[in-house]
Amino acid sequence: MAHRYLIDGMLSHPVPTRPLREMGADRVLAVHLKGTWANGSAPRHLLDVIGQSFAIAQNAMSSLWRQAADVVVEPDVGDFAYDDFKHADDLIRMGEVAMRKALPEVQLWLESKAEASPHGVERRRSPRSAPMPAD
Repeated sequence: MAHRYLIDGMLSHPVPTRPLREMGADRVLAVHLKGTWANGSAPRHLLDVIGQSFAIAQNAMSSLWRQAADVVVEPDVGDFAYDDFKHADDLIRMGEVAMRKALPEVQLWLESKAEASPHGVERRRSPRSAPMPAD
């Protein structure tokens, strides 16, 4: 894109809450999909081994990105494999259930934004940032 290479931030920013804050986001709703790479059985192939290694690294970093999120939505996808595409409808349903649980908080954001200022710009009482710098 425009003579640049864009790469998924899987390890540097598995859930990019910090870069969003640095770009000026007042509210950050993070969605974390923690699929299952290993279900107690032996890896099927090298990609399972690599995937589990990435999952461990991402889990270890979760406290960093969570600090920059106002709300974290985590659909209950633990019973699904990372490549369980045949259950896409079930996965979508799990995401919908998780988001519906977060809606009351999002509704509070909308209400507070409408009351925040006459210019419609919400002001945060104290900015929140995470210790992990964006690349």
